[in-house]
Amino acid sequence: MHDTAERLEVAEAILHRSAEESPDPAAATRLHSLGDQVTAQAKNIGRRADQIEQPSVERDHAPGRSR
Repeated sequence: MHDTAERLEVAEAILHRSAEESPDPAAATRLHSLGDQVTAQAKNIGRRADQIEQPSVERDHAPGRSR
């Protein structure tokens, strides 16, 4: 999942760069907006990946669970 988030961040940078280079202000606005949406998704995916990788305290210390 972290790899997916990193790839989305690359796509986001490309979108923002394309927006800066666009001669059409409306297209530039749309590209920046899309880049921001991609950034938000990348951050969400990164957070979910972090949660999956961290062991659950409740699960590890559940009653009856041997250590």
